[in-house]
Amino acid sequence: MEPKPKYRVFLLEDDDFIRNLYAAAFKNMAMDTEVASDAEGDFIERVVAFKPDLVSVDIALKQNQEGGFDAVRRLQTDERTKTIPLFFLTNFYDEKHEETAKGFKAVEYIVKANLTPKEVGQRFLNFLEGKGR
Repeated sequence: MEPKPKYRVFLLEDDDFIRNLYAAAFKNMAMDTEVASDAEGDFIERVVAFKPDLVSVDIALKQNQEGGFDAVRRLQTDERTKTIPLFFLTNFYDEKHEETAKGFKAVEYIVKANLTPKEVGQRFLNFLEGKGR
């Protein structure tokens, strides 16, 4: 039996396997998860409708190697989404990308290869429960 969702996470991840892996892990940790594979079209409207407690964004998206940054720019310039806490969940582990991410005032920059999906989910929960604020 799955736990009743306590929090809502919007996950922007273009890789189907990774997206499903993280969504399943978060669901098992009482986090309702809405997913998107790109930030095109009605992306902002989907975020607004879902009302997430946080948004997790991959930097590299199929349509653009730094498409996640473009998505965050859109989120942070829209009055309805600009205050939603943001995490970067990526496989870029270089200073250039991390410095750019810091400019967006993300809660955390997480390199996927360094943590399991469950560990990432625990980071999200720690933040949402006030332990990481």
